[in-house]
Amino acid sequence: MDFADEVVSAVATAARGNVALSGAAASSVKVFAALGHPVRMAVVAHLLQVGPRAAVHLQQAAGLTSPGRLYHHLNVLLDSGVVERGFRGTYRLRPEPAAVRALIEAVAPIVGVPPVVDVGPVVDVAPVDR
Repeated sequence: MDFADEVVSAVATAARGNVALSGAAASSVKVFAALGHPVRMAVVAHLLQVGPRAAVHLQQAAGLTSPGRLYHHLNVLLDSGVVERGFRGTYRLRPEPAAVRALIEAVAPIVGVPPVVDVGPVVDVAPVDR
């Protein structure tokens, strides 16, 4: 049984019997739960496509009119470990984007988010003084 099978089995067991999860299974459940909402999937997909962004950009990408709703979803993503707060109020994916990308590709069709377009690596470029 590989890791994915173990997680699925643990989640199914917990759902049937109200069993407390621990370790990798518990953290994986948090990730699946975080990615199980279309707004959070839209935020994560946007971060995958364009890299670190300020909350206002994520609010627009997710189609939200209220910053409070965005921060609710960001807190779920932060708590799950999918997203982290970066420099000057920006949000970015944790350094394991390949794992996150695999989860997104698995969950995206279920929650109705279009597949992520691979735009290659994101490179931060410092502004040029003229």
